[in-house]
Amino acid sequence: MVSTATLISPYPLRGQKIIHPKLCQFQGFAFQSFAVADAGFTSVMALNVYLTFYKRFTASRLRKLERYYVPCCYGIPLIIASALLLVKPYRVDHFYGNEILGCWISYKYGHWKIWFFFMPIWSAELPTTYMYVHVLYTIYTTKVDLA
Repeated sequence: MVSTATLISPYPLRGQKIIHPKLCQFQGFAFQSFAVADAGFTSVMALNVYLTFYKRFTASRLRKLERYYVPCCYGIPLIIASALLLVKPYRVDHFYGNEILGCWISYKYGHWKIWFFFMPIWSAELPTTYMYVHVLYTIYTTKVDLA
């Protein structure tokens, strides 16, 4: 879906003017919700590697965790993106609007991007990086000990 939102990026805008407002809202919503969901699923994959490597989780035990992964990875970003879609700050315009290369959280509300986009992504990516580095360090030290 993020790819779809990226592919349609030139169509809702002509210069600085929004010519297809509904398409612009859809693009902003899709990019906001599914880009954050991608970061969540990346973190979940790292968690699966970590649990398999250190806690000896089997495939069946990991499969049981999927019922928690999907609502967390899709549900939380979907709620945030829906709220941004439905709320009209200052009763004038929407959160989603013209943002240079396409429609996303409008430049007028750029400070909200930090809280609703970058913070969730970084809060997912930092533990992901830690888990992968931890596993790689263990593999490297074990390999050196075996050699």
